[in-house]
Amino acid sequence: MNQSFLKHKQNILRGISIICLFIIWWLLAEFGLQSDLLGFDTTRWPTAWQVIQAGHSLLTQQLSTMLRHIGNSLYRVLVGFLLAAILGVPLGLGIGWNQIIRNLTFPIIEILRPIPPLAWIPVILIAFGTNTTMIFITFIGAFFPIVLNSILGVQSVEEVEVRAAESLGADEIRLFKEVVIPKALPSVFTGLSVGMGIAWISIVAAEMIAGDYGLGYFVWSMYNTLNYSHVVIGMILLGLLGYLCSTLIRYLGAKLTPWTKFQGGDK
Repeated sequence: MNQSFLKHKQNILRGISIICLFIIWWLLAEFGLQSDLLGFDTTRWPTAWQVIQAGHSLLTQQLSTMLRHIGNSLYRVLVGFLLAAILGVPLGLGIGWNQIIRNLTFPIIEILRPIPPLAWIPVILIAFGTNTTMIFITFIGAFFPIVLNSILGVQSVEEVEVRAAESLGADEIRLFKEVVIPKALPSVFTGLSVGMGIAWISIVAAEMIAGDYGLGYFVWSMYNTLNYSHVVIGMILLGLLGYLCSTLIRYLGAKLTPWTKFQGGDK
């Protein structure tokens, strides 16, 4: 009963936060606040009703085009993210567990990690087409958080846990499978959640710079043509898609690590 009450209270508070966001949007758009001192002007912000009208127009007149934008962005993010997870999780676990792997790979990772994903666009465009470049950008954005959190997960294993397993006869392979990986998984899923968020940030920025289709391209092109209601629709779609992807990762994390209270930052 107490747990149910807390869950309802949590959902109510989250609903209130979303309502407050829409109220702030309505006030800023409706009253058109300006301040030369603070450097902001909301007189051109679209109202909620204008956004609803623009959304209806897109659904009835440009649905296939919007689906193509959404499909392109979603495809690029998911492919890049999956590649980053497939390569980043084993590499991070290996770096955290094995000194030889760490010495061979970690210096390269530390050299490449500070390079912003967008800085790769000119180099990758030279060798590959636009779509491959966009996938690579999402891969780079997600890869390093996944690797680093996987390393931290392995490093969270305490020496007493290793010694206890060894005293029970566990060899190195069994120790890695039954002690290290279960202990590291919550941190791995945190890295996956962070990586997914950065993948979406990266793809939007990349599509604004060098995209031909995608939600980032859509938002930027609508801004350049002064269709501000369409800009807001693109932002809402990006928020919903990013939320759904992160929610899926949190759900998988909770299911695959039942011995923890992993929530991917959602506690």
